[in-house]
Amino acid sequence: MLETWLTRELGITIPLVGAPMGGRAGGSLAGEVTRAGGLGLIGAARYNTAEWLDDQARTAREIGGGLLGFGLMTWSLHDDDSLLRTVLEHSPQVVALSFGDPAPYVQRVHDAGAS
Repeated sequence: MLETWLTRELGITIPLVGAPMGGRAGGSLAGEVTRAGGLGLIGAARYNTAEWLDDQARTAREIGGGLLGFGLMTWSLHDDDSLLRTVLEHSPQVVALSFGDPAPYVQRVHDAGAS
């Protein structure tokens, strides 16, 4: 086992975080990364739905256990932040916010217990 700040902070056994690529990193990939000892992240974009996120989270947890993370594109949250609401309902370890200003969403992520 390799102990680093990342492994201690996230409760993982290897310092590996899967990239949350929208349209590519779904529940199966995230689950496999987590099962291998890292933290898998599900990537979501504007064209995804709450139901899709729920299905992907279920798949990831069936494969990899309890740890889970998500990546969202902040530019798509400006008009509709329902994907963030859905993500936070899954109690993720990490929420990665990219492609825009994350500031309006960071406090909600932290209040939900995610990094």
